[in-house]
Amino acid sequence: MLAIGKVTYVLKKQEDNRVRHFLVLDTGLACVFETRKPLKLKGRTVKVEGLPFRDRKGRIILKVSRLSFLEGFRKGRVYLKGKVIKRFLSYSDEEKTREFLLIEDENGKKIPVEAWNAPSGRSFSIEGYIKDDIVSGQIVKALKVQQI
Repeated sequence: MLAIGKVTYVLKKQEDNRVRHFLVLDTGLACVFETRKPLKLKGRTVKVEGLPFRDRKGRIILKVSRLSFLEGFRKGRVYLKGKVIKRFLSYSDEEKTREFLLIEDENGKKIPVEAWNAPSGRSFSIEGYIKDDIVSGQIVKALKVQQI
């Protein structure tokens, strides 16, 4: 999973000779990142890549493997590629359909996605943001869904 956004919240914890950074982006995505020295992240625009996982409350958390700083970038987004495991039709009329997709990414992690007018197919590239959901914790709200 890949995300680009502005850091809105940072919590740092010292553990032995490591510093664990817990940060939240403006997309709503929580991230965990470890370094040897503390970084100044608050208010900066970053690009993060890593493995997503869900905690026991259902929140999506990204275990960051690569972090880079960007300047002057547009509003934050979450990017995701994967295959559809299940599709649930939520709403339908003549023009629009809303579906909940369970996506399995390249690393085998399952991520729920809410998409409007998703094309039929198995493999997708998704651009969106994190949205709080009452039932399942957090889901990815898709803005762009492309079949790959």
